[in-house]
Amino acid sequence: MPARIPIPNNVYQISPEKSEILGYLAAEGEIKERKRFRRGNDRKGFRLQKEKYAFFTNLNPALISKFQDDVAIVYDFRPFYDVRKKRCTIRRIAIIEDLEKYGKVTSMEWSIPKEILKSLMCLRAWLRAFFDGEAHVENDEKWRHRRIVMFSKNLAGLYQIKKALIKFGIKASVYPKTHKLIISRFGNLAGYENCIGFNHPKKNETLRTILGVDRGRSAL
Repeated sequence: MPARIPIPNNVYQISPEKSEILGYLAAEGEIKERKRFRRGNDRKGFRLQKEKYAFFTNLNPALISKFQDDVAIVYDFRPFYDVRKKRCTIRRIAIIEDLEKYGKVTSMEWSIPKEILKSLMCLRAWLRAFFDGEAHVENDEKWRHRRIVMFSKNLAGLYQIKKALIKFGIKASVYPKTHKLIISRFGNLAGYENCIGFNHPKKNETLRTILGVDRGRSAL
């Protein structure tokens, strides 16, 4: 039975840590609800009980730790990580219901919550978490592809991200036919590194390598 443990009173406002949680869930998370009949405490008869689960699935230990740390900071609770299933699980209904107030996190319906759009610090955190999960960094010498690429079924969400990136002086392109967002050119990539960045070690390293190569060439 999922524990109905109350959450701290100060978590009802948005924060960078909560924004990261929401960004990670939008990228690689899901919230599931199911109802099942359970025997009551008096052991006489059954009652219908609602259960909710929030999952964050990722293979990178750094991102798993970051997600766990953010949840611990915001909700004073550290979610369990299942090594076999490669996912963190939140079963506390009070936490899940608080997260649900900011919108859906399904692949077709995620969006940047309006509360997050009001704060550049929170927006930066949400974008960083979402890019950690959904984007990949290309450094292809053969085709000269040095860029950040993101695919999503949610075309409206991609356009929302494009608009949000402009607040940090970063220009991105959305390609509707392929449901793809691309950040390219040195200035935009450098702006992304300086203003948003990655928690994902490999993506962060690749981006810095690209910028280092381009800086070297520009000095020639």
